[in-house]
Amino acid sequence: MRTIPGSLRNYLRLLRSGVPIVHAPGYLQKETIAQVETNFYSTAKPDGELVWTGTTNAFDANSPMKVIKVLAKIVIKELEKQDVIDPRA
Repeated sequence: MRTIPGSLRNYLRLLRSGVPIVHAPGYLQKETIAQVETNFYSTAKPDGELVWTGTTNAFDANSPMKVIKVLAKIVIKELEKQDVIDPRA
C-alpha cells in the first residue's frame, strides 16, 4: 500500500471539496465574443480589387446590432480619412 504525501493529500481534499461549488448553478457563465472583418472592394476597372480592410477587436456578441451600428460609423470615418471614399458623396 502506497501512502500519499501530505501536500498531495491536501490538494486532493481541496479538489473534492470544490466540486460542488464548480457545479453550483450560476457559478459558470457563458460569454460569447466575436470579431468583425470589413473588406472594401473597388468597383472601378479592374473589378474586385481590395482597397481597404479592417478588423475589430473582440467584443461581446450578445448585442451585435449595437456593435454593428457603431462599427459602421467608425468604418465610414476611417474610409473618408484615408481618401478611400469621398466624404461629400
